[in-house]
Amino acid sequence: MADPGAVPKPEQIADLKARRDVEGLVAFLGEGETLPIRRLAADALLAIGNGAALNALGELLAVPTAGLSEGVLERLASLSGVNACRLIARGLGASDPIWRNRVVDALRKRNEPEVFGLLLPACRDRSGAVRQLALRLVHDRLVANPKRADGIAPDRLEPIFASMDIKEVLGLLRRGPPSVKCAAIARLGAIATPLAFLTLAETFAAEQGEVAEAALAVLEGARGAPAEYFRPLLHHPDENVRIRAMGALVERLGGEARGDLEEALQDEAPAVRAAALRHLDALVGVAAMGHAAGALADPDAEVRRTAVDLVARWPGDETTALLKLVTGDPDENVRWRAFLALAKHQVTDPDLAPAYVRILTEIAARENLTSEDVDGLCAIAASLSGIGGKMAANALNSLVAAAKSASLRLRRVAVEGILRYPVRQRVEAMAGLADTYDKSILKTVATVLGEAKDKRGIVPLIRVIDECGGRAGDRAREMLAEYQETKDLDFLVALLKNRWISVRRYAAEHLGHLGDPRSIDPLLEALRDEDVELQFASILGLKRFAAEPRVAEKLIESIEYGDLSVRQMSAEALGEQKVTAAVPMLIRALSNPFIRPYAARALREIGDRKGYLAVRRRQIREKYFKKKLKPAELARKAEAEKKAKMMGQARLAVE
Repeated sequence: MADPGAVPKPEQIADLKARRDVEGLVAFLGEGETLPIRRLAADALLAIGNGAALNALGELLAVPTAGLSEGVLERLASLSGVNACRLIARGLGASDPIWRNRVVDALRKRNEPEVFGLLLPACRDRSGAVRQLALRLVHDRLVANPKRADGIAPDRLEPIFASMDIKEVLGLLRRGPPSVKCAAIARLGAIATPLAFLTLAETFAAEQGEVAEAALAVLEGARGAPAEYFRPLLHHPDENVRIRAMGALVERLGGEARGDLEEALQDEAPAVRAAALRHLDALVGVAAMGHAAGALADPDAEVRRTAVDLVARWPGDETTALLKLVTGDPDENVRWRAFLALAKHQVTDPDLAPAYVRILTEIAARENLTSEDVDGLCAIAASLSGIGGKMAANALNSLVAAAKSASLRLRRVAVEGILRYPVRQRVEAMAGLADTYDKSILKTVATVLGEAKDKRGIVPLIRVIDECGGRAGDRAREMLAEYQETKDLDFLVALLKNRWISVRRYAAEHLGHLGDPRSIDPLLEALRDEDVELQFASILGLKRFAAEPRVAEKLIESIEYGDLSVRQMSAEALGEQKVTAAVPMLIRALSNPFIRPYAARALREIGDRKGYLAVRRRQIREKYFKKKLKPAELARKAEAEKKAKMMGQARLAVE
């Protein structure tokens, strides 16, 4: 029964309308209200007419309600201005195609310029009826005034042009703004008639900027476009256009374009000459060798680099002779390309060795190597493998540089080359690779230095044990055991400052095995390292010295913060050495459930009364105030008990 003192809803709506309370009126648009009340609220919002009110009404069009949204649409259609158009267009996002059709029809009656852009999304509507109606409306408006589409992206206009014939397209191409012209050009490419191709060629010649670029791009992509339209472009002022015209001619004429390409070899632009060389090579293969050989003397370095690459594709005595001539080129990159090509052709003349060494050392350090560069460098590295005489030392240094390259393939070839040298030279070279990040090279370095009993092999052997493991790690462990330096205090202390964390951990562990008091200070310093495993190893090494005041102080401090394993081991070490000063901190550690077992055991080992009472109080508290398990923990416990019961029953059945 209604409250007799309540204000009727129509009066509430009238009051909200008078106060221009949009938020209050929107509340009456909800589905919980009757249709007449919702209509009253919508009329009130229309009367207010500010941005917030109209935005709320737009929601009624996007999610229409029968009997309500129709009236809102009619009222909005009677309003003038672009804001009303935009609100009506929000109905195009509704799920009902019949409603979307009504919205398009409402926009049809509007004359605002913005309506053209608002109708464009409907031209791609999933409903055929809506799409056809919108396309017809937009088509008529575009033909009547092409400037309506100014500033609209050409791809948004494509659905409109898809149904146009060539006559309409040509009309818009003459009168339209750039965006319309670009869309018309795309349509001409789809029509693909002789008249369309002629129009595209004329448009490119007459227009500039994006319109000319669109015309040339469509003409290039049209396979039916005759070659006669591209030959005049070989003399265009823009070198990029000349290059594109060459590509189009080659695609359409094939070998018949050879004369045009040979003429382009005399072009004033180096990029055009280089492109002509590449096209000739692709067309006639080795027959273009003469042109490439002539281009080796071109005044532009880029053309000469292109010529070197093309000449190098055809191995032979003539090629070798030409490449040797180019090794004296004034441009460094041209010379490098010539040497790389000679190496790939397995030309290993002694007089080339110094240049090979220099190139391998300099280029191998680059990060942006192409696959062709890597091929040439690998060939150079292979040619320097095991070389003797005066160049041996320099060759080894260059191979070491190559073994540090960013290219995995080059690193492998370089290491294989180093292994072909005598043992003494090989060991020296491998010592220079001890800091490598490549695990494969690291194992090779450790093996070579370990077999030679070289002291520089200790660090690589330690790293192999930690980083590689497996059989390589077992072999490294055997080799490492033969070094007496691993039992020397000073040597191990020096390793604590090594850059590799695995080496520092190894040093800390073995200092603990020595049990020398002189290792206390280095281990205390290592305890400040950020690596948790090194901290843990340092505490293991300090365990027997925990009674020392400076060690005890640091271990007590370690219980309070840090990694859990470090805190647990600190408590254990203090307990084993019965350090009474640690009792207060161990009592505090009882509050941590993860450290509690270690702290309690340490307190029992120390035998202090305060510690004993603290442990006892904790035990009593746990006995009488058991922690309430969470639902997930209870479920896991029940599942475990169920499994145990089933296993017990199974065993009884077997017995």
